[in-house]
Amino acid sequence: MTEKHPLTIGQILSDLRPGQLWAALSAVVALLAGAFGLGIAVEGIDSKSKENASNEVIAGHLRTIAEKDKAIATLKDTMDLLDAKQLRLNSRTKFLDHYVAYVSVGGKTSEKNFVDYICALWKQSETTGVAVDRGAIQVSDAELLSGEPQEIAQLLGSMELEPDAISRFPAALAAEKR
Repeated sequence: MTEKHPLTIGQILSDLRPGQLWAALSAVVALLAGAFGLGIAVEGIDSKSKENASNEVIAGHLRTIAEKDKAIATLKDTMDLLDAKQLRLNSRTKFLDHYVAYVSVGGKTSEKNFVDYICALWKQSETTGVAVDRGAIQVSDAELLSGEPQEIAQLLGSMELEPDAISRFPAALAAEKR
């Protein structure tokens, strides 16, 4: 029995006729082209899924940014409202300071300072949100000392003051009269 040795690729190709050789080469090229095409198709499917996953992550980040932008806008609006309220409260406090000085000290200087402040307040009433009414309030010293006249209570109540601040006016007038 003769022992067979394995054939090399060169020996196999040399034993083929030219038609068989071209057919074998065509099959190898077709096999390589098919493998290459299949690789591209698989890579395309994989890259599409990666692209979709990336788009979902980006969309999530964009939603988060939009939510945070909305929260920032809400906070800004709240801060603007608080700033406006603080400005109104500062104006009211300053008004009360001038009013108490006018009532308790009296005299031309206090009256001029109070009138000047009222004029400035009138000019700034749009930006400060403090409504200034031209109508005069007629209140006697006796009414102020006796308690809280209705017109003064309404005026001071419209200024959003604490009840304690309103009750100090008669006490300040009583101290001044002594």
